[in-house]
Amino acid sequence: MFAWSRPHFPTIKLNTDGSSIGNPGLSGSGGIFRDSLGNWVLGYARNIGFSSPLAAELWAIRDGLVLAIQRGFHNLVVESDSKIAVLLLTKGSVSTHPLSTLILDCRMLMQQIHQIHLVIIVRERNMCADQSRETRSWWSI
Repeated sequence: MFAWSRPHFPTIKLNTDGSSIGNPGLSGSGGIFRDSLGNWVLGYARNIGFSSPLAAELWAIRDGLVLAIQRGFHNLVVESDSKIAVLLLTKGSVSTHPLSTLILDCRMLMQQIHQIHLVIIVRERNMCADQSRETRSWWSI
């Protein structure tokens, strides 16, 4: 069984997910913030339109980073089930990548957060975020 793990106080955990029906196709993204007790803090979702699955994953992370900065979350763990997205945000040059603007925007946002860790997790541990992008009752970006 795959269980969500709580972050240490005072860290906030952000689980993100993006998806696309087709590649490219209609896409959406979202995420959920929870505190060190596992309490829901904030959720968000976005209808991206027509994009690739990778772009949807990156938009999910970017939107979460923007909200974290706006809410003053200085200690953040970001969990994503997209290994490619996490690697693009943490490793090397992306100047020739088709999504370089979005990737560089995420990197710039990450620099504004005091302590941040990006973590690749298995999809089964990311069910809370997987469901958030399908829920319209949450805050829509």
